[in-house]
Parts: sequence; C-alpha cells; structure tokens
Amino acid sequence: MKIAIVAVGTRGDIQPHLALASTLRARGHAVSFVAPLDFESVALALGLTYSPIGISIRSLLDSEDGATLLDCGRRPLRFLTLLRKLAMPVVERLVTHVDAACADSEAVCYSLLGLPAYFSADARRVPCFSSSMQPLGRTSAFPSPLLPLNGNTPKFLNRSTHVALEQAFWHAFRPFIKRTLKRSLPVWNIYSSLYAAERPMLFAFSPLIVPRPPDWGPWMHATGYWTLPENTAWQPAPALADFLASGSPPVCVGFGSMHTPRVVERLRLALAAVRTLRRRAIVLTGWSDDLLDRSQFGDDVYATEAVPHDWLFPRVAAVIHHGGAGTTAAACRAGVPSVILPFFFDQAFWGYSMHQRSLGPAPLPRNRVSAESLGEALRLALTCDAMRAKLGALSVALRREDGAGRAADVIERTVMRH
Repeated sequence: MKIAIVAVGTRGDIQPHLALASTLRARGHAVSFVAPLDFESVALALGLTYSPIGISIRSLLDSEDGATLLDCGRRPLRFLTLLRKLAMPVVERLVTHVDAACADSEAVCYSLLGLPAYFSADARRVPCFSSSMQPLGRTSAFPSPLLPLNGNTPKFLNRSTHVALEQAFWHAFRPFIKRTLKRSLPVWNIYSSLYAAERPMLFAFSPLIVPRPPDWGPWMHATGYWTLPENTAWQPAPALADFLASGSPPVCVGFGSMHTPRVVERLRLALAAVRTLRRRAIVLTGWSDDLLDRSQFGDDVYATEAVPHDWLFPRVAAVIHHGGAGTTAAACRAGVPSVILPFFFDQAFWGYSMHQRSLGPAPLPRNRVSAESLGEALRLALTCDAMRAKLGALSVALRREDGAGRAADVIERTVMRH
C-alpha cells in the first residue's frame, strides 16, 4: 500500500504522525511523510520518504502574529481569526503541495491542519483517515476541548459546541481551499459529510486519560497515544549526565514550541517556585531559546534546547510545561506529575482532564499564575503520594498501549475492504 501521512503543526502534532508512519513502514507499506520543512531531518533520520510542504511552522510562530496567536488563550474564535491571518500568506502553497504529495497514494491520513488532503483523496476516490491528538469528535459527553467550559455544560449543548467549532474552522479556510483546488465546495460544515459517510477517524489519545465517549460511532477510534520507540542509541551530553547525578531528581521546565514573550515571565515564576522548594531545574528552552536571558540560570539550573522526553522525564521529579498533548502524554508515560501552565488551544483541556482524575494539580491559566500559586501546585505534585501512585499505575498501563499499531490496523482493514 502507498499511503501519504499528512501532518501540519508543531512538534507535538508531527511526532505522533512520525510514529504512525514508522509503524506502517515497518509493516512493509510505502509511506510518504508529508510535513513542513521544520521536520525534514527527523523524518529522514527515521528512514521515511519525506515530501515537503514548503512552509516553516517555526518561522510563522517566530513572527509577531505568531506570538499573538500563542497568547490567545482558550478563545477558539480568536484563535481561528489569528490562525487565518497567520496562514494567509502560505495556505495556498500548503494546499498545492499537499495535493501534489497525495497524487499517487492509495490511502491518505491527515491531521487537523492537513484538511486539504481530504479533498485530494476524495477526488481520487481513495480511502482517507482524519487524525487528531485531541477528542474533537462530536459527542454529548463533554464540550469541545477548545472551549473554556471544562465539562460544565448540559449534555444537550455539548454536541453543538463541536459542530459550531467545526463550522468556524471550515468557514475560515474554505475560501483558500476552494480557490486553490478550483472546485466547488459546500458552504456548510464539510465535517457533516464525514460523519454521514462514516469515514474512519483516528484519535491519538489514551482512553485511560479521557474515556472514549459512549456515543461515538464505531468508525471513531480512540487508539491510544502514537509513540516512537525509545532511541536507545541516544546519549546525553556529559554535562547533563553530571547534573542529574549530582543531586536529587530535578524539576523539568519547558514550554515546547511556544514562542512568545509570555514564556519569559512563566519561566521566571517557575524557577522561583523550584528554588523556593529548594529543588534544582532542567530547562528545555525549545523554540523560545532566543527569547531567554540565561543570566537567570545559576549552578542549580541546567539549560538546553531539547532532550528526548522519553529519556529525560523518568529521571525528573516533576514537569512544569504548557500542557501540549504530546508533552502531557510523555509525562504520563514516565509516571511523573505535570504542573500545566496553558497558553492556548487544547492545553487547558489536558490540564483539567489530568486534575479531574487526580493525576495532577489544577492547571494555572494566565490569570491564576503567580509565584505563590505555582509554588503550591509544584509542592502538591512533589509530595502527594496518592497522586504519584496513580501516575505510576497509569505509566505501566500506557506502556502496554500500542496506539500507532491500533491505528495502522484500522488503516489496513479499511483499505483492504475498499
């Protein structure tokens, strides 16, 4: 089978799709990994055939508009407005490159921002699979994870929040897709046709953290997390190994792909909280490396741009992070508590989901973050034995999951029946 995996987004969106692509390749399929330029090297390192989408997500987020997007909080309409503005100069290029990359595929899997791939697959009448790291499928069990409702709405309203957000996304990007592909597209929610046709949907989250909604159709698959095998050949820098060996497990602080001045303030507060509790810190500077003042890093802090989470997290006492789906999953797999400071999109949802299951302290959105509140949350994460026991049991269960394998099974069965 020749399959195109189309993944558009930051590292947290791309890495699970790399895991799925690697799983399919290991089963003998010809996989084309279609992704932004930022991820060419990691795709090639895994032995995948890489097909570039000629845009850089990091360059977009490094812009003033990108920083505004990352600072928009849990306001989905503002998020879509800012995303549309940010994407406007490059979206037609994205659509063109995705369409060309899918031209000779026998199946297509596409992420949320890779929606143009659906139309490429539909025009060629080949099976296609939407993918999401979040439970964005329509349900009455809870409202859309992108809304600041945290499950407090009546069930009869929950489904409508999913439909409304789908339509808002479609309304924002339909004109670009229509103009580039030069085809007629419905004004109303394209997603309704996906549900009506029962097109397979792949959700790369664990039901152990967010239970699969009981009203989802059988074509909606909560597979478990899609994770790459640990790279056992990877070795830490000697300075990092020495830092870890020189005292008790430190606290890891990192905000991934977030590139906004708000990272600077949150890092300052995080380090103050860590020091108040007389702990050391490992700071993962991520995509905000150029914004940070390294003079605040004393002998009690080791700073580096990135370290594989599956190697580092089992060696730390807790992780203070932004609440991205991938980072949250990595912390859970390692069995270490998260203190989540959400910036935008789905991040608060993961924080509240963890807290509701007694797997972590309540997330601290921008209006609740202070040195005191962060210190209390970190203290709870470090000292609550019941929480740490639950995380330990969850870690064991998550490591038994084969989310990428289950997703590959769905793809193979569907293509075989096509």
